[in-house]
Amino acid sequence: MRGAYIRIYESWKDETEQLTDEEKGRLIDALIDYAITRREVKPAGNERFVYKVLVKRIQRENETHERRAEEREERRK
Repeated sequence: MRGAYIRIYESWKDETEQLTDEEKGRLIDALIDYAITRREVKPAGNERFVYKVLVKRIQRENETHERRAEEREERRK
């Protein structure tokens, strides 16, 4: 993998509005850790309710990216 990253969407603001700043910080840390390791963690606070939803979105994006990369590679052959 060239470099781990996560895309943050505007909708995340609404989805995290009930979280405290501390919970949002832990959520972002957990999502960054997931992007790097692709291993899920279990956040301790209220961020755990949003974490699973956002990880599923990241997983779908990763799958789409990998599929498109494979398709590009096939076209080059």
